[in-house]
Amino acid sequence: MRRRNMLQLTVLSLLVACDAPVLQELGEDEVVARSLGYKKDAKRVDRRAFSDFVTGQRCALCRLASPNAAGVLACGAFPGRSVRPEGWCARFEASTG
Repeated sequence: MRRRNMLQLTVLSLLVACDAPVLQELGEDEVVARSLGYKKDAKRVDRRAFSDFVTGQRCALCRLASPNAAGVLACGAFPGRSVRPEGWCARFEASTG
């Protein structure tokens, strides 16, 4: 097999293996993130502004967030964006199970 063909097959194999879309991480300074009080680290939540926050809540434990095939935490509150597992926002819903 020629080197060029081998390279093409390798690239094609990698593309097929990457079936998960690439999600851009949500930034705290984005309008939608600010409106829901999103913090990349739940320890930094403004408890005065978000009195419903309970210590221990974080994106990794939220029903709206789920890891995709690439291991990135996709969030239903922020479609097309990823969040950090240790993050938090006002849309937090405890997962059941």
